[in-house]
Amino acid sequence: MSEFKILLIDDDVEQEQQLKEAIENFNKKYFINKASKILGITEGKQIAKLSILDNKEAVYNKLKEDFSLSSEIDEIFNFSVIYKAADTPEKAMLLLYKENFHALIVDLKLETDDNNKEDENYSGNVLLKNIISKEIIPIIVRTGFPNKMTQEINRNIIKSCSKETPTLEEVVEELIDYYNTSIFSIFGSRGKVDKHIKDFFWNILPECFINKKEEINGLDKGIQEKVIIRYVSS
Repeated sequence: MSEFKILLIDDDVEQEQQLKEAIENFNKKYFINKASKILGITEGKQIAKLSILDNKEAVYNKLKEDFSLSSEIDEIFNFSVIYKAADTPEKAMLLLYKENFHALIVDLKLETDDNNKEDENYSGNVLLKNIISKEIIPIIVRTGFPNKMTQEINRNIIKSCSKETPTLEEVVEELIDYYNTSIFSIFGSRGKVDKHIKDFFWNILPECFINKKEEINGLDKGIQEKVIIRYVSS
């Protein structure tokens, strides 16, 4: 994976700027930590000098001056967290349809009239319910009102937090860990199970039933489903 793509859904421009800065800082720290281990850089002063550089590109150039960098270092350098932002539910759903994201950060109040609505009808809550009906993806709800997240969502899977704490950089780290070490890498919308199901449906299943198409089509729909399920599970 060369990039980890986050969709920020928030109508506050300041939040987007904060996320941009958090991601730039995360990318730099991530590269420094990984590269330092490979190159055997353990002295605190050396790491501190790298940390005060503007970005990971500057860190890479400095390391290139001082060391002979391997392809492994280049591979780490090429990994980045990136993001896109949507300030309305409509823009968010359009982006989710057009592009692939690894994780989402969602605010609950995305429309000015949310203050006049019941908690369940907040635009962010309505959006969340729409998203989980279509996607299996790591989500952190980051809002000024974390206690107002819809009760229809399992809080063990979708986490909520305030905009004060944890920091956005910590949220980014948590989303990456969540994606890599949890059930999302297996059961997520673009996880291993999803890939195997698509491969099975498009490449294997047609070959299995190509010679039995007329025989199966002649059965009642309910019986057809039972025959296919039994065949697939055997």
